[in-house]
Amino acid sequence: MDTLCRPKNQGGLCMINTRIMNDFLLTKWIWKIMKGSEETWYKLLQAKYMPDGDFFKSRSTRASQFWQCLHKIKNLFKWGAIHKVGNGAKTFFWNDVWIGNVLLRINFPELFSMSRSPNARVSDILSNGAWDISFRRSLTPENKWRPLLKQADRDDMMKILGSLKTWAGSLRLNRRQALDIVEL
Repeated sequence: MDTLCRPKNQGGLCMINTRIMNDFLLTKWIWKIMKGSEETWYKLLQAKYMPDGDFFKSRSTRASQFWQCLHKIKNLFKWGAIHKVGNGAKTFFWNDVWIGNVLLRINFPELFSMSRSPNARVSDILSNGAWDISFRRSLTPENKWRPLLKQADRDDMMKILGSLKTWAGSLRLNRRQALDIVEL
């Protein structure tokens, strides 16, 4: 199939790769759903599949083939989409790219696995101007906090720590421990 889709000057027949084209067209549907609409098609999808109004929280089980296909490629949409955090109500803390270029759950898999709220939104974690990230166990430099941060790119980590100014305080680290972490 790959050979057939190449341009003629590269030995192909210049045919359209229908699988890729289908993925792009489905991604366009996700974009339309994310923008919202007052049209009947959107109201129907919202009533049937998105009672809380969020495509990414909706389920694909026992749904139409169209809806299941949208869910199969939703990661393509997230991978290529750029969105503004705003008040954080539509941005997942761990599962959206909103700091840096990679999901926080990918950059920090051990922190993600210890999180009490893996599907929390930024607005859920930001309360009264302070970050409230809760984990299932205490985070100290002794239990893999330092090695985890050493894995992260220093520049990205500095951006994250700069954006989350009170992160260290919410983790119950004293000022010296927080400074030790930043100096890694």
